[in-house]
Amino acid sequence: MFAHLHNHFFGSYSDSTLDFTPALKKARADGQPAMAMTEHGEIPFFIQYLDTCRNFSLKPIVGVEIYFVENASESILRKDSERFHLVLLAKNQKGLKNLFGLLSEAWIKNSYEEKRGLVDWGLLGQYADGLLALSGCFYNLVGQKFLREGEEAAELVLRRYLDIFGSDYYPEIGKHGIADEDAVNDFWLRVAPKYNLKPVASNDVHYLDALDWIAHDIIIKTRYDKVTNFKIDSQQYWLKTGTEMLRVYEADWLKNTLAVVEKIESVEISRLRSLAPQDILAIYQPGKLEAMFADGRAAHPAKIIYIDEETGRRHIQEVLQKYSYPEINGLSDEEKNRWLLARLANIPRRSEPDTEKVVISDQPLKEFIPLKRGLGKVMTQFSAQDCLALGATVVPARPTALQAELGRIFHRA
Repeated sequence: MFAHLHNHFFGSYSDSTLDFTPALKKARADGQPAMAMTEHGEIPFFIQYLDTCRNFSLKPIVGVEIYFVENASESILRKDSERFHLVLLAKNQKGLKNLFGLLSEAWIKNSYEEKRGLVDWGLLGQYADGLLALSGCFYNLVGQKFLREGEEAAELVLRRYLDIFGSDYYPEIGKHGIADEDAVNDFWLRVAPKYNLKPVASNDVHYLDALDWIAHDIIIKTRYDKVTNFKIDSQQYWLKTGTEMLRVYEADWLKNTLAVVEKIESVEISRLRSLAPQDILAIYQPGKLEAMFADGRAAHPAKIIYIDEETGRRHIQEVLQKYSYPEINGLSDEEKNRWLLARLANIPRRSEPDTEKVVISDQPLKEFIPLKRGLGKVMTQFSAQDCLALGATVVPARPTALQAELGRIFHRA
């Protein structure tokens, strides 16, 4: 058996149609012991993932596919949009805390035009304790160094990663029919014995079943609310069973995923201390809330923007007017719309700060709730509801109707 270690769920905004419940149910039915969550650059549905893993008796493996550059400040100064991928998994509770801290620092200090938080060598070394690394898809720094500059340059970068992670660094082998990916795979298999590396099979999952590539294609084509010609180079990113994986991956690569699972300790939710009423009232004193934002004890909660049914229908119709999908050509227009809408409606599209509310604590938020930037504001990656579930206090950004709000906070069921 094996475990999928690189998976994108709804939290990979505009790049996944994969919902927790059907995905984890499918993994469990296939006998897989775990299924990692590795969203792009943030982790908005952490609580929902943990809850669903428990529902299906799967070991939770919390991770993120980060955006990596060698020097974040230089990349930002040059307005260089290129970035590389690296998957980080929390091995234990310390690793989870460091993962949250890493993501927060990347977004707050190294925000690239508020599109993504960047991690560089300095930040990675600072927060590496308790983390395990997978190389990421073939658009990782080692792989791209190999493709552009050759084996020696790639090995120099590889050794830097090994200096940080040691035996907790694993090359991913992806088999999606992409020439550059195959070349990077060959590189990994050549150098693996030299560095005692254990390659792991990775399908980089973005959707549930094989035909769902069509819905995934539509969601990425319409991410800017208009139809673009963007497309993925492969249609192989579905949640494959063990039997399907064995058709294209070596058995040892699959077995190595289980070695990673064994290294991972199940993590638990850490909760913030509740604030006393007088402490909440004090935040409205002049300058107090601004100071809390500055030292990381306040942030606006995330407001998750979903694809509603009307928008979903419009996007489907606009894409189908320009592109044909032979796999569903046998369906009537009504059947196509119904089939696609079932896969697109209510998918999270993005998040933005809810500026009417503030999440506050007397502890650094980033140790419990990862932060980011949006619309010029510091915000949490979690919704207000999830912040409350973690023990944070959520109050109005302005003192209006404060008495009613305090009643809600301290007398909710």
